[in-house]
Amino acid sequence: MQDKEFEVAVPEDHDNCALDDGIMDSLQAGYVQRGKHQLPRQGTKYPWKVTMHYGKDRKMLLDDPIEDAALNFFKKENSTYKAAPLNNITTKEASA
Repeated sequence: MQDKEFEVAVPEDHDNCALDDGIMDSLQAGYVQRGKHQLPRQGTKYPWKVTMHYGKDRKMLLDDPIEDAALNFFKKENSTYKAAPLNNITTKEASA
């Protein structure tokens, strides 16, 4: 991203394979439940399906190309997407 001066990467589900299940929904800790709306969601197929299989995940993370139809890259000056640093999230937003 630095080489091409991109600052924002936004995933997009073109195949409508998103599920309502999050990858950590089974954890009942309060901080997980309060923040689950910000955690990654599970999908029905690659690249949205979390396999929890080291070999498959390793291949995807290290060998598969980053530039694909699921990711949109933006330069800050051309983007309408406003990414906020995590330290700027208010207590109200974090507990929602």
